[in-house]
Amino acid sequence: MAQEKEDSKALKVVGKKVYGDILIVDDDKDICEVVQGYLRSMGCFRNIINANDGVMAHLKLGLQRFCLILLDLNLPKRTGEDILTFIHEKKDFNLVEDVVIMSGTLNERKFGVVRRLGVNKFILKPFTKESFTSKIEEYIKEKKFL
Repeated sequence: MAQEKEDSKALKVVGKKVYGDILIVDDDKDICEVVQGYLRSMGCFRNIINANDGVMAHLKLGLQRFCLILLDLNLPKRTGEDILTFIHEKKDFNLVEDVVIMSGTLNERKFGVVRRLGVNKFILKPFTKESFTSKIEEYIKEKKFL
């Protein structure tokens, strides 16, 4: 029999693929809790980490690699745009391609800025569990994790 090719981006955990760490950047703690619950129910991320403002996100991104970053644009202390610029310029750990904008207010100017920085994935608030998990599954497939 042919040996199955291992997926280098996934960790094997009891026969289920688990991907890297995910960072949720949102100042609304209720949103963070809901999103964490959705992600846990998917069972495919190793660690789910929160940052409730732009400074905390900046610090976490400077220290750790995330396979996915869910980023709100309206943050205290540093905006989502500031975080995107940091990721775009630093390129040590994370790539802009790993970012999904998760926002309820996406005007034309902000949309243009994030697109110029290379982000083309969005989850608009409010969302349902089904619409959220569907978008995350699309991302996983696009990144060829599955």
